[in-house]
Amino acid sequence: MFDEIAECNALVLDGCSVLRPKFSIMIPTYNRSELLKRSIFSALRQSCLDDFEVVVVDNCSEKFHFERIYSFVLSLLPANIRLYRNNKNIGMFQNWNMCIYLARSDSITILNDDDLLSPFFCRYFDKILIHNLVILKNKIELLGATVTSFENDPAPRIELLNIAAFLKGNPANGSLGVIFDKQKAIKIGGYRPECWPTSDYDFLYRYYRKYGGVVVHSIQ
Repeated sequence: MFDEIAECNALVLDGCSVLRPKFSIMIPTYNRSELLKRSIFSALRQSCLDDFEVVVVDNCSEKFHFERIYSFVLSLLPANIRLYRNNKNIGMFQNWNMCIYLARSDSITILNDDDLLSPFFCRYFDKILIHNLVILKNKIELLGATVTSFENDPAPRIELLNIAAFLKGNPANGSLGVIFDKQKAIKIGGYRPECWPTSDYDFLYRYYRKYGGVVVHSIQ
């Protein structure tokens, strides 16, 4: 899976000075240059963690959109952000796999280009990252985007992920609020495009079955 995409991209801009950050916020995008700006801003605003990278992986957007993306990311430098561009459109879930492949940290979250992260997304990073897989469940709708928010929560409830969560449906909202380990994701083969449109469900289930995980609920 990852061998197929390894040569399909090029690094365009790199403002990340740390080669091994503690956390990678990966943003796959395609033809959403305006929405993407908000996603990037929300990712860069993390107030509870300094050592992280934001990586935008453009899936061969049309020229108009990519020029806007390039100009915007360039204006943010020297922020801890990188921009890659695929030399062809490899599909949505293969681009998610590209995000896994390009992350420099072993702790990853994939942020869709039409969603946002709260500045407090990483608030409990050290506490929850002892687990193999973390699903943050507190989500709110804001300006048409879904946001993960733990701003005023002093002690979220953490429970083991179990099979019942998958029998009820997808325990996560796509990739939003999901934190996982890069090497473990690679070992299970990443996202399987052939399972579209439920490749995210399939990935989480296979990851959970092999490594377990937790769900973090806000008490708000």
